[in-house]
Amino acid sequence: MLEDSIRLLKLQETYDKDLGRGHESYVGLTLNETLHRLILDGETNKSAKLQSAFKVTDETFWIVKLRTLVSARRWDELRTWSQTKKAPIGYEVRFPASSIFLQNLISDCSPL
Repeated sequence: MLEDSIRLLKLQETYDKDLGRGHESYVGLTLNETLHRLILDGETNKSAKLQSAFKVTDETFWIVKLRTLVSARRWDELRTWSQTKKAPIGYEVRFPASSIFLQNLISDCSPL
């Protein structure tokens, strides 16, 4: 447990260095929060590597990514990602023309 925390902290420090000063610090975030921030920052490869390094289940990763993309209102990215493979969390993405549906979806998804 302590070893995992140390590994996560070292990775977070690396992310801070790699992504520059313009971003908020990753240091001190939980594993899920770190995944969330990497996805927000568009670091798909780093989030996938973090998932495998810490053996985050596909279900957990998909939930974090889904919530992140919805809260950031990245509908095109969500649509593309949802079509890559079958979701392990049992959700169905629908993109109706109704903005009322989208507003309800946004209000139902609480940020991490």
